[in-house]
Amino acid sequence: MNAFGEGLLTLPDGTFRLKDLSAVKMQRNGLGAVKVGEGPPLIRYRLEFDPPLSIDKAPDNCGGLVHRKKRHL
Repeated sequence: MNAFGEGLLTLPDGTFRLKDLSAVKMQRNGLGAVKVGEGPPLIRYRLEFDPPLSIDKAPDNCGGLVHRKKRHL
């Protein structure tokens, strides 16, 4: 966090709950980065995570399918 009470949190993949976070604002972007604002210069928090809930999991069987019409492009 910087002197203005905003910064990025370093969270492990699969984080689903934050506890004891003393910040007023929190945003998560589409890539999973979490930004907090209006907090103290140094924060402490607890989290719960489950690695299988990661947003970076491997593609399932449907990920490799290509329709016949699109193969020739």
